[in-house]
Amino acid sequence: MERDAIEREVWRGAQVKSSSVSGSLTSATGLRSIITQLEAALEIPYVDTNGRETRLQEIYLITPSTYLTMPNSPLEVTLG
Repeated sequence: MERDAIEREVWRGAQVKSSSVSGSLTSATGLRSIITQLEAALEIPYVDTNGRETRLQEIYLITPSTYLTMPNSPLEVTLG
């Protein structure tokens, strides 16, 4: 957790994959499956150590592969 310029809490998360992300629509390592997991992490609140319900504002996908990011790519558009 960090604080932004006006002292609001900013919660971030990360999903770490030990293998490359595939283009498969049905595989657990497929991009569609991972997008669903990332969306759930952003949408479903959790309870912090102080008992407060909170939500992630950002989430990072970390993989051992290098991917080019393109403006308006499907992943960028989906996750914003």
